[in-house]
Amino acid sequence: MLCVIASKGYTVKALTNLHAKIYQIDEDTIFNGSANLTGKGLALVDVSNLEACTKVQSCESSKSFISKIVDSAYELSAETINEMESYISEIEKTDNSELQMTWPEHVLPQSKELFVSDFPLVKPGDFAREYKLNPSLQFAQIENAREDKKLASMLFKQSKAYRWLKSQACNKLSDRDLGFGQISRLLHDALADDPAPYRQK
Repeated sequence: MLCVIASKGYTVKALTNLHAKIYQIDEDTIFNGSANLTGKGLALVDVSNLEACTKVQSCESSKSFISKIVDSAYELSAETINEMESYISEIEKTDNSELQMTWPEHVLPQSKELFVSDFPLVKPGDFAREYKLNPSLQFAQIENAREDKKLASMLFKQSKAYRWLKSQACNKLSDRDLGFGQISRLLHDALADDPAPYRQK
């Protein structure tokens, strides 16, 4: 299906940690909700899903957020889509509980942008609802592997959060250690999305 769309000249992009369903119709109209881009999801067939979608009047911040998502996503060629299908076929033949639920870098590289979901959404040991909805999130995988310390450690060191924090510590401009306030400011500036919805009262 994706290969057909790409072959027709449309641009197909992928962002590994995206779970949102956002449809920007034009400059003024955005739909946001649970519906996937399928016949059942969009009620294009007789027997459809019951979905919840909200029509949103676009504003500069919403259009900016969508632009950041689109800009940070990778464009998929027909060759890449074929590689993804081959990879899925291969892992379906295996029974390896340690398989990561992420695409290999040679198939689909991780986005260089930082999103809130690239960081822990709850304190260690707790399990966020988002982890169940999107088990491919890096910290969802880490929590799922918490009984296997070696695997959990490996996944943590591969995470964008760890690599970002390590790069900040290695690239600091002074001999002083980075404080919590400095790290918070640097992280706030680096995030591509808004952390406000994730903040707990």
